[in-house]
Amino acid sequence: MNKHFLFFIIFFIVTQVMAESGQYSNIAPSLQKAIQAYGYKCDKVDLDSIVPFSWSGKSGYHIYCNEYQYGYEVEDKGGKIVVTVK
Repeated sequence: MNKHFLFFIIFFIVTQVMAESGQYSNIAPSLQKAIQAYGYKCDKVDLDSIVPFSWSGKSGYHIYCNEYQYGYEVEDKGGKIVVTVK
């Protein structure tokens, strides 16, 4: 099996377990406020959807709100928080 593929599978499983265990629930309010500050809708964060960026070298999170209705990326770009719609 390809080592990169195996690493991806392990990483995916670990991040899903962390997300489902509420590992990222402590940052959910901050992510929600950043999304709302950009004028986007996020009434309720889907806690199991918060996944940190991987491999890309970027610093931030993928996140969904309102029962997976809205998807966002919240990223730290040079010390500035940037929110983009997925």
